Amino acid sequence: PPYNWGVDYEAVVVHAKAPSSLADLERLTEPASWSVSAPLAFNMSWFPEDWQRRPSQPGFLEGNMVVGPDGKTIYNVLRMSAEKVVPYYWGNKAVILKLDLPANSLKFDSIVDLPGGHSKFVIRRDPATGIYLTLSNPSTSTKYVD
Repeated sequence: PPYNWGVDYEAVVVHAKAPSSLADLERLTEPASWSVSAPLAFNMSWFPEDWQRRPSQPGFLEGNMVVGPDGKTIYNVLRMSAEKVVPYYWGNKAVILKLDLPANSLKFDSIVDLPGGHSKFVIRRDPATGIYLTLSNPSTSTKYVD
């Protein structure tokens, strides 16, 4: 059946335990060392109540796994995809999901402002300062103006 780009995607995390020895490192090549979280679809109820109009056909894709400031919590920060509803613009937003390792599932955390959040981006944390850095691209399309 046909699918809607971005809208019908579900978030998952593929993960393995960090190796503590050379033998563990070698086991990372074995499929049994890896787990896949339960898939999580975008949910319209995540939109803040104060948004006057909700985007049509929202979804998320292209996640970034980021360790939280506590050094333990793991987040999946995904680009948010939504059609422009004039005069509202839904670009520059990202969806943050939190990984629950014991349950092997993702849970909604928040929708945040993120410059370039509607385009492919990457997030890194500077270990010396704890500051998060994002590398993204501005949109040159008149449909999505930064």
